[in-house]
Parts: sequence; C-alpha cells; structure tokens
Amino acid sequence: MKYRAISLIFFTGALIFTPISAYVSVPLLLSAFIFLLISRYKITLNLLDKMQLALMGAVFLATIFAVYKGHSLLCSVVFIGYILSYFLARSLLNDEKSVIKIVSWLSYTTLMISIIGIVQYFTKFNLVIKDVPVIVLKGERISSICYNPLILSSYLAFLLPIFVAFFIKGYKRVLLGATICLGLVAFSFTVSRGPTIGLIVSITVLIYLLARRKLIAVILPIALIVMCFLFTPLRTRFIKTVDPS
Repeated sequence: MKYRAISLIFFTGALIFTPISAYVSVPLLLSAFIFLLISRYKITLNLLDKMQLALMGAVFLATIFAVYKGHSLLCSVVFIGYILSYFLARSLLNDEKSVIKIVSWLSYTTLMISIIGIVQYFTKFNLVIKDVPVIVLKGERISSICYNPLILSSYLAFLLPIFVAFFIKGYKRVLLGATICLGLVAFSFTVSRGPTIGLIVSITVLIYLLARRKLIAVILPIALIVMCFLFTPLRTRFIKTVDPS
C-alpha cells in the first residue's frame, strides 16, 4: 500500500504538470509506474489495453519512417505519457477517495491557471525568464502558463466537463463552482475553434447522461453554441474556417 500511495502522488503531480511541460510530466509518470510495479500490482491486459499498446507500437513505427524524426520522436514521448496515464489511472483510481483527491488537486491547478490567464488577458503581459517563455500572450489569445493557447484550451476542454459532473454530484461545490466559472472565462479568451467544438460535444453528452428531461439535453447545447457565436473573436475564427478571405 505504501508504494501504491507514492505512485498515486507521482501520478497526481504528473497530471498537474501536464499543461506546463511534458518534460516534467513524463518523468513523473515513469516514476509513478515504477512504484506501481514495485508494489507488486498485477497488471492484467484486456482487449482495450492491448489496443493501446498496439497503438503505441504504431506511433514508434511511424517515427522510424517520419520525414522529421525529431518532431515525431517528441510526439512519441508525449504519447508515452498518454499510455502511462491510461494504465496508472486504470490501476490506481479504483476507489472513490482516490478519484476525489485527484479531481480536487486538478481543480486547484486549473483555478490557478485560469486566474493567471484572465489577468493576462486584461493586462496584456508576457513573462520570459532567461529566454524561456513562461507566460506568453499571442495576439489577443491568452495561454497562461501553457505557452500556447491551444494547449490551455485543450486542457480546459478536457477537465471542465469532469468538474461539472462532480459538481452536479455534490462534491466540493464551492471549489468546483469557482473553477468551472473562471475556467470557462479563461477558455473563451483562448479563442480556439477545435477545443470549443470538443467542449460543446462533451457538455452535450454529459447533459444527456445526467438530465432527467432529455429535451434539456438538446436545448442547453444549442444555447451554448449561440453564446459562442455571440463572442466576436470566436465567431470570426469560425467564419475564417469556411471563408479564409
């Protein structure tokens, strides 16, 4: 149990550092996986697990034949992080207490990142330390401490529906409520098309699963889409998708 607890700590740290740097999160994931193996946890592979491993093999095979092998290798490292996250989550998050603990830590991190991004939007500041960009403002799009607006928006699009689900279930409503509200504000300031579509799809599925009246599951996503198009910068970017001129 001691080694499993240490593994969970490393795993939590890796998830917290995910939007900041893969060079930090991947070593933490490797450490978490090593401690999981030391704990003598028996890993059994089902069909989905084998498909994940096959996909990882395909990624490395693609790297060998890639034109830009350096870039492809970096993508492979990130994919290793994904695979490790999958197996660690499957092995460690098998009780409600562990899940709540990780969701709480992620909400604190998301809240901090969102606040930094919102302040960045209104103050228009960049932060570079010894040629290392820590906080970057690209045009009118915020990135907080994630370097790129797409990284920030993708991170928020992935986590916000999870926070909404736990909020509806009644867990830590003050913390999650604040995180959801500020996270949505920061998300809108990234002005990202792809993650916006992903967030709408996620919220649509979530509402459909949780709503007692299925009509609400149709009305609310439509309202969300209308709200997105009322936001001028985002509407402009969507229009450029079909009309580059």
